Amino acid sequence: QLSDNVVLILQTVKEMTQPEIMNMLSNTAHSLQDEEPVDTSIMSIVRQLNDPAVRKGLAKTLSVLKSVGDTQQKS
Repeated sequence: QLSDNVVLILQTVKEMTQPEIMNMLSNTAHSLQDEEPVDTSIMSIVRQLNDPAVRKGLAKTLSVLKSVGDTQQKS
């Protein structure tokens, strides 16, 4: 199976090492390391939706989840 997927594996590694992806992963890792307490109340979450960066991140996250779901259905 590995030999059948070598090209796909190399393409995936190439895409994952793009500067935009690496910066996103670095920023995500740094935000996860922050030790600040996170307010998870409903009102706090709704207020955060006013932030364009939060909405953009949520849209990207939902897109990734849809992609994972589509992949699971094809298998």
